[in-house]
Amino acid sequence: EWDRWLLMGLIGIAVGILGFLTHQIIDCLIKLKWDLVENYVQVSKRTDLFFYLETHMDGNFHMTWICVLGFGLAMILVSSGSVLFFCPAGSASGLPEIIGYLNGTSMEHLFNIKTFLGTFVSCVLAVALGLFCGPEGPMIHLGAIMGCGLSHLQSDTLGIRLPFLSRFRNSADKRNFITAGAGAGIAAVLRAPVGGLLFTLEEASSSWDITLAWQTFCCCCLAATFTTDLLSSSFYGLVYRGHFGFFEVEKRILFWVCIVILAFIPTILLGVLGGLLGALFVSLNLKINKLRIQFFNSIPKPSLRKTSKLLEN
Repeated sequence: EWDRWLLMGLIGIAVGILGFLTHQIIDCLIKLKWDLVENYVQVSKRTDLFFYLETHMDGNFHMTWICVLGFGLAMILVSSGSVLFFCPAGSASGLPEIIGYLNGTSMEHLFNIKTFLGTFVSCVLAVALGLFCGPEGPMIHLGAIMGCGLSHLQSDTLGIRLPFLSRFRNSADKRNFITAGAGAGIAAVLRAPVGGLLFTLEEASSSWDITLAWQTFCCCCLAATFTTDLLSSSFYGLVYRGHFGFFEVEKRILFWVCIVILAFIPTILLGVLGGLLGALFVSLNLKINKLRIQFFNSIPKPSLRKTSKLLEN
């Protein structure tokens, strides 16, 4: 089963890189839009200096408003057109479609490369424009597409079929990898690996086991923590900040170990303490509930039992 775990890790890393690119491109587009607005405002002020001296009012901002409006209309036309004409399967948020597929509903063109490209372009432009939407639903869809594509290593649209990992080309494994990819998508966009696992467990898939849970959690951790967070802390606006993640190469202690590694010691202690307290809470909760059920069952009269429950509240 090592190849299954390896493939889960590759899906997590790929979805994490996709989440990083999504965040970075959105930030770049937002910065580009407001840089254009700021530059145009400055130009308007300089050209309308005579108007300002005469009326004591700022420059003419009508053209600036038209510039912002035109920029927004162009983005929304491309965003809408990419899913309306290029890939109609990506016009929805993606979340209901993935939930439906994982629970037995087959949909056409849901996982092909055209849907992937159109959904990505539409998501990035819509979020950067500032519409009432977020990248969560599309990232779930994109993560599921990557899980499907990387596990099968084939594309009917491009006519590609690689002779590797052919044993995973079945319905059961396909759904498992799509589940992991969808969880990695929400984990990457929210940077919450546990959230990605809980999403797939509670919302997406109806077929579940403990092995798939660990594999999905591994995939979500690689997507959210190792890839998206690490790359996002090293780049801003697709520009390298000069350091890799939060590890400053100039600050070192004995044996050339990064000093930031010392921060892992209290983090590990807090994690162990939190786990022990959580286990204690769950154990006490189960015992208290068991005693509570035994107590209410020992009351013979239903009316008295209901009264006791009412007084308990």
